[in-house]
Amino acid sequence: MKLQIYLGLVTLIFLWAYSTPANGYNVICYFSSWAIYRNFSGKFDVSDIDPHLCTHVNFAFVELYEDGSLYIVDPWESNDKNDGGYYEGFKQLKNLKNTNPGLKVLLSLGGWNEGSKNFSIVAANPSKRQRLARECLALIEEYGYDGIDIDWEYPTLRDGSHPEDKDNFVEMLKDFQDIMKPKGLLLTAAVAGAVDKIESAYHATGLEYWLYKNADSSKINLGLPTYGRTFTLADRTKTELYSEVLGPGERGLYTGIRGSLGYHEICEFYSGSDSTYYWDDEQKVPHRVWEDQWAGYDDQRSIQYKVDFAVSHNLAGVLIWSLDTDDFRGECGRKYPLSYAAKERLMYHEAKKKNNK
Repeated sequence: MKLQIYLGLVTLIFLWAYSTPANGYNVICYFSSWAIYRNFSGKFDVSDIDPHLCTHVNFAFVELYEDGSLYIVDPWESNDKNDGGYYEGFKQLKNLKNTNPGLKVLLSLGGWNEGSKNFSIVAANPSKRQRLARECLALIEEYGYDGIDIDWEYPTLRDGSHPEDKDNFVEMLKDFQDIMKPKGLLLTAAVAGAVDKIESAYHATGLEYWLYKNADSSKINLGLPTYGRTFTLADRTKTELYSEVLGPGERGLYTGIRGSLGYHEICEFYSGSDSTYYWDDEQKVPHRVWEDQWAGYDDQRSIQYKVDFAVSHNLAGVLIWSLDTDDFRGECGRKYPLSYAAKERLMYHEAKKKNNK
């Protein structure tokens, strides 16, 4: 296996259906609800969210059954009304609007762990699609949310998917739109940025491909990661790109996933004198090496370049995955350094536009 640079990792994942707000750019943030179970300082809950950081916060995730009904992954954490000690994350997230009435909160359906099988089955059946839309609507109305985000990863791909998924996904979105638009609710979709997940093509990649296909740039938000991809080097003296690796990197103390570290883990544990920082000036991204571990990730500097890229393509804003792997406690400096780097760079561009009028 060869080591290759990761250009912002998941920066070509797009969320569309938000139009650019009248008062500036979108800063759409995901809250990984399972982060409340992380160890030590990695534990993250709704009380850690700065209500003024994001324009939208998405609660990740609820899932679905094959019959189109909703599945609450963790009732205790989300909305269990039968246990007096429940956490009730749905309600807590909505209550952030008490501090910032302009904040939009959405419920995100799907995610990587949900996969594609149930989505594929439901999307192929009109009655199941409509049931799913109705149940999503009922849930967000119960909690006073502003919309639904559909995160199907990915139509036609992964186990249980079918060639008709892309067409059926369009029909699913139409069914959701039919019942949500009259109520003024938001409908969004997290979609792939990699061309091989859209269709085979050679003339463009990522964002350019979406725009080539006439996607409305004012409804596209560029995904920014607050985590890095990691690898274990075959030879710790060979750290340059295309060096041999043995496989994914070691697990992080907080996230516990091989091959991935949150930015808070990288900056807190691996940014000292025993590691080496590298900057790729062509790709405008950093990577860091310690012992036999290699991590490609985004820092505040590279985030600013990506925001500039989004603005140069007239996008609606950015999407941050996710708040809970940013340095939300400020262990390495200010709180939420990556998220605020994105927000403040967008504010800079907004002020620049106003001054040029």
